[in-house]
Amino acid sequence: MFADQSFQFTRCGHWSLDNKALNRSGEDFVVGLSSDGRRLPLYPTPVLLICIFRSARLTRTLSSIGSMKNYSIDESSNQHGRQEIDSPRKGFGCWWLVALASALLIAFIVFVGRNTLLRAREFAQANELLQIETAVANYKIHHGSAPPSCDAEDVATHLESLFGITKEMPPEIQSLDEAETLAFWLSGGCRRIFPENLADVEVFYDIDDARTTDRDGDGFLEYNDDWGNTYIFRNGKPLIIDADGETVRSLDDPDLSRKAG
Repeated sequence: MFADQSFQFTRCGHWSLDNKALNRSGEDFVVGLSSDGRRLPLYPTPVLLICIFRSARLTRTLSSIGSMKNYSIDESSNQHGRQEIDSPRKGFGCWWLVALASALLIAFIVFVGRNTLLRAREFAQANELLQIETAVANYKIHHGSAPPSCDAEDVATHLESLFGITKEMPPEIQSLDEAETLAFWLSGGCRRIFPENLADVEVFYDIDDARTTDRDGDGFLEYNDDWGNTYIFRNGKPLIIDADGETVRSLDDPDLSRKAG
């Protein structure tokens, strides 16, 4: 419509359109003058400014909406990316919990199993010590005295009082130790040394040959439990000494005495 027209703008107090005069006192109007002299009224300046302001505000609003949409898209993408990134972490956390639970379960099983084996060993030791004590008591009833210690003089006195043996003892019997003494007297091993004089010697405790050893190689056997601990005879009573050679236990030990019987 205004492609071939040039405009000049001025301010006046009134303008006319369609032969009608409109007086807008106190308002400034922007009037466009065409090249042929026609006066073209435009919006009043305040209205124009309001339109421009609202147009700018609308532009900012649309721009904000667009930005929010872009942000929502970006945020959705970021969240999707984070989910893809976090998913392995969540999976790792689950596997970590499973591994921890498995480790705790294994530790609990090992702990319970170890305690069970320990109690089984103590139960077996206590019962065998009780059986050996019973054998010693039966030996004492049968011969009138308990088996002698590993001391050579005690052995000689015992043999003389029980069997009338007064001749010099063989050298090997003088080397009996505490472990060999128990097997020697209770299992009938003395028959090998004095066959003609001790023909009536009874076996008071049947020793399992699979659990005997001869550590010093002197021909006299030691008797062990299933865990390598050795039974010994000391001060008239059977004891058990651990494989370390230091810990000695007997039925006087409350832990063992409760398990005996």
